Parts: sequence; structure tokens; C-alpha cells
Amino acid sequence: MIQKETTPVAPVHAIVIPSASPLTLPKPYYESGGITIYHSDCKNILPFIDSVKAIIADPPYNVGYNYGGGVDDRMSVADYEVWCRTWFLMAKQKGGTVAVSPGIANLGVWHRIEEPRWIMCWRKGDSRGRCPVGWTKWEPVLLWGAMPKNIADTFDAPIQPLDPQVVGHPCPKPLRWGAALVDKLSDLGETVCDPFMGSGTVLVAAKYAGRKAIGIEQNEEYCEMASKRLSQGVLF
Repeated sequence: MIQKETTPVAPVHAIVIPSASPLTLPKPYYESGGITIYHSDCKNILPFIDSVKAIIADPPYNVGYNYGGGVDDRMSVADYEVWCRTWFLMAKQKGGTVAVSPGIANLGVWHRIEEPRWIMCWRKGDSRGRCPVGWTKWEPVLLWGAMPKNIADTFDAPIQPLDPQVVGHPCPKPLRWGAALVDKLSDLGETVCDPFMGSGTVLVAAKYAGRKAIGIEQNEEYCEMASKRLSQGVLF
């Protein structure tokens, strides 16, 4: 009996991200005062940026929101895990600290990808998010890599009435959420990166905290939204 040759398939955990490539970064969608926006999928940008102090990521939670821009927020759990693992490995190569807002329902996915070094608590105030026991008023932020020193591992960022500047985004984070993480994970003059920029919350917070920032977003409408926020200014 002739045995057919088979091509070995690398397990998901063995995915290797190239450390160098002749490709270069595209022209920024927005660039001013140390804040840069790229209109692209983060997987096309992360391998080519310089290292940053912190990656602050708020990826889609895979709960069915319509983000536009070709984002699939209704994957199978297996496909979502593979997708998260792919960009996460890229992020780990660029960020001293990697912080991910996973959504409580996705904690199992993220622990399978890589157990975090610590979990921070975002207290959402009088939030009306539903959960199996009634109402949820907190969310985790997972940390990998270099750990910040002498900070509290909780922060308050109440859900506020929708800011007119972010109308059109299905679930923008409060500005105080971005401000708290930028403050805790970086110092004055350092650079943070948000690979799922959305409405630009992390970049606006970075601007007013005296940090540099890189935002990556594949929906051009959100790139424009963030650019306008950065141009107009936002008060805390």
C-alpha cells in the first residue's frame, strides 16, 4: 500500500509572526502633534511600527455589533480565538505592556491564548449591562508583559450619556477609561498604541496627557471621527 504524503499543519499556538519585512508603513490618515492614525487592519500595521510603551486594545467582543469596515463580529468561538491570537502575538512584539479589554464573556478565550500576568478592574458606575446574576458594573482589563509599578489595579470610568462626537460608533469607551489606562501604563512623552482605535478615545486621552499615540482602524468613518475629535479637542 502506498502511503500518501501529508503536509504537517502547525498548531494555532505555533503561529510565528515575522520580525522583519521589506514592506513599509502606508501614509497616515492623520498625523499631528505626535498622534498618528492608520486606516488599515491592525495586522497590516503592527509588524512595522516601532516598539511602544504600551498597547491598549479594545477589540470587538464577538457579540454581533455592526462595526462596518468589513469587521466580522459574529465569528465562531474557535475562529474568534484564532483571530485574537494572531494580532495579540503581533502586539506582544511591539508593546512593553499589552492591555486588553476582553469582555467578561471572552475571559475563557483569552486564558486559552495566554494567561495574563494580572487583571485590572474597570468600575463602570451605575451601568445597566445584563449578566447571569442581574447587572454587571465592572469589566476586566487583562495585562501581559512589563507590569506598571505603584498603581492601583482598579479605576472608575462611569458610562456617560453618548458624546455627540462619537455618535455612529456602536460602543465607544468613556474618555475616562482611556485616560486611566494611558496614565497607568505610560509616562509623559512615551508612546501608546491602540490597534482597534474606533472613535479615538485612547488617542484623545493620550494627547491631553502629553503622550504620543498610534491608532489603527479599518473603518474609515471611525478614522474621520477620531481625526475630528483630535482636531477639535475634548475636555475631561
